[in-house]
Amino acid sequence: MNKITLLLVALLMLSEISFAQEEKEEENTEFKISAQYRARGEYRDGYKVVLTEDQSGLPIISQRMRLMFDYKNDKIETKISVQDVRSWGQTPVVDFGKTQATTPIMVKEAWAKYKFNDNFGIKLGRSQLRYGDSRLLWCKDWSNYGASHDVAILQYKKSGLLIDFGFTSNATNDWKYNFIEADDYIVSNYKNMLYLFASKKLGDALTINFMDVARGYQKLATPETVYVSNSVGLNPVFKSNGIKFDGSFYYQMGKVASGADLSAYMYTANLSYKLNSFNLGAGYDAYSGKAFDDTDPEVKKFQTCEYGGHKFLGSMDFFLTLPEAGINDINVKLSYSLSKTTSFALAFHNLNLINDWQIAGNTIDKALGNEIDISFKHKLAKGVVLVGGYSTYLTTESFEELKGVGAGNSKNLQWAWMMINFTPTFFVSK
Repeated sequence: MNKITLLLVALLMLSEISFAQEEKEEENTEFKISAQYRARGEYRDGYKVVLTEDQSGLPIISQRMRLMFDYKNDKIETKISVQDVRSWGQTPVVDFGKTQATTPIMVKEAWAKYKFNDNFGIKLGRSQLRYGDSRLLWCKDWSNYGASHDVAILQYKKSGLLIDFGFTSNATNDWKYNFIEADDYIVSNYKNMLYLFASKKLGDALTINFMDVARGYQKLATPETVYVSNSVGLNPVFKSNGIKFDGSFYYQMGKVASGADLSAYMYTANLSYKLNSFNLGAGYDAYSGKAFDDTDPEVKKFQTCEYGGHKFLGSMDFFLTLPEAGINDINVKLSYSLSKTTSFALAFHNLNLINDWQIAGNTIDKALGNEIDISFKHKLAKGVVLVGGYSTYLTTESFEELKGVGAGNSKNLQWAWMMINFTPTFFVSK
């Protein structure tokens, strides 16, 4: 990340701090206790995994429960969120404490924010991160566990300009520093991260988002060596008279966790038009890679980090890990609002490799098939929403070869799901 850029951001934020303010009596205090309970039933007959004709689908029910405590006043804002995630049946009906088959209740969020003034504050603790078009940092809400980061964030907001400057340094645990100088970080995270998000609203229709994320990964069993990758890019968003354009370009440089040099990119362009109850859109996503005969040791596959995988490249999540050859997605989306409480959506994805790729010495066709996703959403009552959907993937021989089942061996891949989401508010005090 450019040092001059960081210095300018720091000076801008520090200029907003007023140390001469007198202490005022707390005003506008609010305390809220709320929760989320959601249960999702699925029939997985090809979700994430390519099945063959002799393999059967699997019905599964999972649930997530979150309990959230929010507090804020003129100077302080805090949030504590705990969650329990489980699949139905993973623990005995009568356990007697003899098994550990369930994940214990865990802290999802635990952060506090201090506001120096109306424009500038600092937020510390375990937080969900949501920025721009979610290609680099996202909370992964489709996953029952989601994604959270232990991070410090300087936040500035004024006159249509929003800046978040976040930084973190991770360690396996703090007691090790009593014995050694450098922590051999063994958790499957980045070891440190520095990021800058800036968003500027230009008039009523146009917003420009800028994102720069630098992540450091420790060399295996070598605490003193950290390889840093940097992802930087722009995300313009235009909305006017029912027309929306949302595009982005991100470039990656530096080194990956193995120490190899990195040079990769992704870009996307999405255009939609809303007319009364209909919304029709089309888009194109491209993630870089390299051809099978490219002998350059440089890594050219885009590193997706915690991107919102379920949001892109089809809902069946076959490409959470991108192909080495790179991939593109031509998609068309249609949604229809039947009423204020009910809506339907249809998405079509045409997926292809970007570069030539060989398997067992044979160059495969770049066409990877098509995915069709159908979904609905219905609000049953305040704080109660029912959603569901059905997806199918139309395979090609190249897709089957790439997924390791062999050409012509996959069954009809399909996935159906239904989820109910409760979001009650138990208590509010103002």
